[in-house]
Amino acid sequence: MIGNVLDGSFTQEAQLEFLEYITTHIGLDVGNPVAVVYLDFQEVFDKVPHARLICKLKAHGISGKILT
Repeated sequence: MIGNVLDGSFTQEAQLEFLEYITTHIGLDVGNPVAVVYLDFQEVFDKVPHARLICKLKAHGISGKILT
């Protein structure tokens, strides 16, 4: 699974599974319209100074293992 994450195929697989779930259980197959937007924040977070990001997350009440 680590290889899949590193080469990007895991992300594509997760997107396809999510789209299938939405269309089957919530959207088109049940008669509801669906709009999905995928955002890729990887490059953004790679450019942000991590110390500043952690400080801002703490200021918004986020703490614990998620920050390590």
